[in-house]
Amino acid sequence: MIGRRRRGIAVWLLLLAWPGFVVVARAAPRTIAVAPDNTDIGFRLYLFGFVPLDGHFTRFVGSLTVDPADSGHCRVTVRVDTASLVMPNAEALKVALGADFLDAVDFPTLAYDGACRAIQGAPPRLEGVLMMRGRTGPLAFSLQPGGAAFEVSAVLHRAAWGMGAHPLLAGDTIRLRVTTRLLPSARDAAH
Repeated sequence: MIGRRRRGIAVWLLLLAWPGFVVVARAAPRTIAVAPDNTDIGFRLYLFGFVPLDGHFTRFVGSLTVDPADSGHCRVTVRVDTASLVMPNAEALKVALGADFLDAVDFPTLAYDGACRAIQGAPPRLEGVLMMRGRTGPLAFSLQPGGAAFEVSAVLHRAAWGMGAHPLLAGDTIRLRVTTRLLPSARDAAH
């Protein structure tokens, strides 16, 4: 019996040492649909510099590829229907969708394509290109650590994107936040 066990161990050691025989025990990258049922795309600006005003989009499509073993590896593509913006105040929504802000009539879609970039000594970042209001430019997001969700946030400077509506009232910046749940919720698992 002992001789058989030793032979079995020896066979496994030979296989592991054999050129080309590789055992990988890590999870492969996976791609997740980015959709309203598992993702929140929102923003916050501050009226008069301190009163928060939030909005979020309800129609968008995209994909997120993540590697569970490597937080520095991801790929994101998202297309948002600009007119799907929802805000708690009807007048604020009218301004936000208007020509001096998102300009939903002339630019019905905004898009983002990016990839994670590992930075030595710092958390990884999501770096990519935002296409909005007929302009294209770089936009980097900070990655928030977490196992159940992929969460990123960024600060967008309104003037760089031609958003001139109410600069004193709405401030110079917009804080963007996107959260995609990586694990199904209890509701999703039941279906």
